[in-house]
Amino acid sequence: MSLTRIAQYVFTAMASIALVCAQGKLEERGNTRRFVSEKYGFSIAVPTKWLVDPSKDTAMFFSFGPSDSGEFNHQLKLPKGGAVISVVPLEVFHGLESRSLSDWAMADAGDDAVEKPSPRPLEISSTTGITKAVMSSYDSKTFGPDDQPEHRVNIFWEFRQKLFAAHLMYPAHDSKGPEFEKIFLNTIHSVRPIEKAGKQ
Repeated sequence: MSLTRIAQYVFTAMASIALVCAQGKLEERGNTRRFVSEKYGFSIAVPTKWLVDPSKDTAMFFSFGPSDSGEFNHQLKLPKGGAVISVVPLEVFHGLESRSLSDWAMADAGDDAVEKPSPRPLEISSTTGITKAVMSSYDSKTFGPDDQPEHRVNIFWEFRQKLFAAHLMYPAHDSKGPEFEKIFLNTIHSVRPIEKAGKQ
């Protein structure tokens, strides 16, 4: 499953961004915000000043506001200096549930990558509840002068025997890239287990 297809699944609600999440839940304490996925039993920190998509069970964060989202809504074209972080559960892609993290990482790139990525293990604290993780990154192919090359950093991880992917997308060669990647890693390291709603 390529990231382009994942993008088509997850990046559809920019215009409806709000602070109260319809499927997930947003908890705020002072300047700290956490997106809570009661369905999957974890919370994750919202990057400072980033916006949250309210329509999913897993987190989607945007570094840019609705006024900059026109081309992104219609063509998935990121504004300069803009980035998106999304978390996607493997189970939404029916028939792929048996894939390993590395297999998913390779399949996810599909034909989108300029060069096939090499997934590598990512060390992550046990406090996250994540039992194992792999990381990959690549630049996307372009097929015409109007295409936007993107840099994509991906973390594939196992949590409570379910597999998830976290994706960071930003325009390739953007000067804010290193900053975005640091925010991305900090965000994934902020995952914390919670008790699922209704669990006895």
